[in-house]
Amino acid sequence: MALLLGAFVLVGLKPGPLFLEEHLDIAFRLAGTVIFANIIGAAALLLLAPRLAELAFIRGSILGPLVLVLVVIGGFLGSNSMWDVLMVFVFGTLGYVMKVYKYNRPAMFLGFVLGAMGERYFGLALRTHGPLFFLRPISLTLFVGTILVLLSDPLRAWFARRKRES
Repeated sequence: MALLLGAFVLVGLKPGPLFLEEHLDIAFRLAGTVIFANIIGAAALLLLAPRLAELAFIRGSILGPLVLVLVVIGGFLGSNSMWDVLMVFVFGTLGYVMKVYKYNRPAMFLGFVLGAMGERYFGLALRTHGPLFFLRPISLTLFVGTILVLLSDPLRAWFARRKRES
């Protein structure tokens, strides 16, 4: 979903509640394309599954460089620019560093895609309801829910540790 939202933003479409009103034709085309792609994909994979399973036995020393070459070619063909190839390596390095230090990569990507919308709607909330907008019932519910989700893992670990100790 994050990739789809990112693609919408890149081509100038504004994802959100008005998307169906403003671009109903695109929404129906997307739904039809997903249905068609699932049918074709399922048929192709049923036929090709035995051959595709053999890919799992290719050594990483062969498959790694092949995938890297294809990614670099794909990065260049996006807009015929070496700048894009540089960005492939920069973001690849960023992803590797985030993996080594155990950062949540999907959350970073989602924040990158949705950050501008969040900033815009935060400003709108400040303008319409003032700095205490988060005390409204819906905002307060979302805020408390977010805090509970963020604290769920530490609280679960704390309760497990207390249970082991007693």
